[in-house]
Amino acid sequence: GRSVEYIMGTAPRTNLSASSGDNGAVPDAVVIFMWQTWCRHCEKSFVPLIDTIRSFGSGSVHCLCLTSACDAKDVEKYVADKKIQFLAGLCKSGTMSVGIDIEGRINRELQDQEQKGAKKKTVPHSFVVFKGEIVWDGHPTGLESVLNYYVGGDSDSDSDSGSGSDE
Repeated sequence: GRSVEYIMGTAPRTNLSASSGDNGAVPDAVVIFMWQTWCRHCEKSFVPLIDTIRSFGSGSVHCLCLTSACDAKDVEKYVADKKIQFLAGLCKSGTMSVGIDIEGRINRELQDQEQKGAKKKTVPHSFVVFKGEIVWDGHPTGLESVLNYYVGGDSDSDSDSGSGSDE
């Protein structure tokens, strides 16, 4: 069955989902932003998150904002009440998408891929996927430097900086 119900936007394009004759842009990185409507820290994270994603230009980074605590009407009401309607424009442009992580499956799968014994991740929490690998996870305030490292042109360096968890 489905893992995500998309409320705004569509699934981020990946090399796996793009067909050979397709001219659609595949983002260099996908940010998965886990949030909840009841979380005040999540609310405060949206504007800086969006500013960071916008700074990389269209097509470089796609941000998938996932919540698991509500239904589509709750998400739409939250976006309207918190005055973050500009999300809709970013979703239409293909830069972001907002969805419900049905039954929390994606969050569990992401956390299962991380090291065993690591402390449980709480919201807000972000993962960066680059070339099909989770290269970073942590609080969204750390995203800009990580994305600069991977999308900004230093990703082929032998250095290990910029990868790993910030927790």
